[in-house]
Amino acid sequence: MYTSEIKNSLEGKKITLRGWAHELRDLAKIKFVLLRDEEGIIQCAIKTGKAFDNFGELSQESVIEITGNVKKAQVKSPEVSVKDFEIEVVELNLLNKAEVLPIQVVEKDIDTGLAKRLDYRSLDIRKPRVSTIFKIQSTIANSFREFFYKKGFIEIRRNILTEMLIWHNHPNCINNCAQLVGVKYFPLLLCGEQKNIIHQGI
Repeated sequence: MYTSEIKNSLEGKKITLRGWAHELRDLAKIKFVLLRDEEGIIQCAIKTGKAFDNFGELSQESVIEITGNVKKAQVKSPEVSVKDFEIEVVELNLLNKAEVLPIQVVEKDIDTGLAKRLDYRSLDIRKPRVSTIFKIQSTIANSFREFFYKKGFIEIRRNILTEMLIWHNHPNCINNCAQLVGVKYFPLLLCGEQKNIIHQGI
C-alpha cells in the first residue's frame, strides 16, 4: 500500500507501509518517523513495544516496513503530504540500514552546493522538491501528447545517441548533431504521407 491510498475508510484499520525513513524525531516518551514512499510522506508515531526500544537503530533514509493502525492526525505537520492521518506503529522492521548521508535529503536550513548535489544526484532527487519537478515535467509532456493525439498526430522518436561521422579528416559534428537528426527526418516523414507529426525532446 502507498501513502496516497490512505483514506477515511481505513481509519482504525491496520495497514503496512514500506519506504524510507525521511526524518526521525525522538521526544523521549514518544518517537516519530516520517515515512516517505513514491507517493508521499506520512507521520508514524511509536509509543511502546519493540519498535520503541529499537528506535535508536534507525538512520535517515533507511528502508523500513511499518505496520500500524490508521488514526486521525492530532497535529497536522506541514512536512507531510498525508495531513489528516498518521500511523500508530505496532511493528517496525528495518529492511536496510543507511549509512551517514553525504548530503541532506530533508530540506530545511541546510543549503547544499550544486557541485556536491550533482556528485550525489541519486540522493538529491529523493528530495520532495526535486522529485516534484520530474512529476510536473511528466504531467506537462503527457498533456501535450494527449492533446495532439486527439488531433490525429503521430509521435516520432528520433535518435539521440548517434555515431560520429568523419568529414575531410575532421569529426562532422554539425551534420551529425542530435538536434539536426530531427530536421533531416521530418521532411522524409512528410513525404511519406505522415502529415501530422509531433516530437518531444529536451
